[in-house]
Amino acid sequence: MDLLMALQRDATRQSGRVIVLMGNHEAMNIFGDLRYVTDADYASFADDKAKSRPKGVYPSRPAGYVERCEALNADGRYGKWLRTLPAMARVNDSIFLHGGISPELAGWTVDKINDAVSGEIKAFDAYKQYLVEKKLALPCSDLDELTNAARAASEKAKGKDAEILKGFLAYGGWASMAENGPLWFRGFAQWTDAEGAPQVQRLTQAFDVARFVVGHTPQPGQIVSRFDGKVFLIDTGMLSSYVSGGRASALEIKDGQVSFIY
Repeated sequence: MDLLMALQRDATRQSGRVIVLMGNHEAMNIFGDLRYVTDADYASFADDKAKSRPKGVYPSRPAGYVERCEALNADGRYGKWLRTLPAMARVNDSIFLHGGISPELAGWTVDKINDAVSGEIKAFDAYKQYLVEKKLALPCSDLDELTNAARAASEKAKGKDAEILKGFLAYGGWASMAENGPLWFRGFAQWTDAEGAPQVQRLTQAFDVARFVVGHTPQPGQIVSRFDGKVFLIDTGMLSSYVSGGRASALEIKDGQVSFIY
């Protein structure tokens, strides 16, 4: 994140632009879905305060847990920045996003999708603050803990409280959380040619673009072009510890011509 934040600043100084997009893992960390966070990641946030912090509040959490949580909160160094990221970006005749666009979203616009995701994140922050203020959760409770607390409280809640808790517990259907949402959808990678060709044709027409460029679903070591160049799958498993045989890559679009860089 430090690198991407620095690249954004440097590009602006050079009259350029770096667009960083929200991915599913960024959203997961904002929401406190910590399934893929490693002890090494927590440890990278640990400082002298972490070592001396009383263990009573979060006794089972590793060193650095609280510091990482605070950094990713809405007013934290990284959390504040992450909340500015769009889910999608249109550049000339291309749309870039992490997962993909489900046919269910064919009637939406880029702005509408971005507004939906950012609105859900703002709503989550408000729901979490509500749970903390009601002493149902702690400031660094994870998503499972928040969910369990809300479910337990909803059994007795009435009126406005019941409405708020119900709203929070519906997060599984949010665009930022749902498997058919722009951060999670894998159809561009998983559709057969026969299934996907008509869908992608309709989507490129609906969004008035030549192509979609997506990540999320790792490819075997190289960028993959699908559906007559209307979709490019550019996740080539750069994190080799997670994807065997993966490598870094880039897609260059210049004067309408697409090329791969390894």
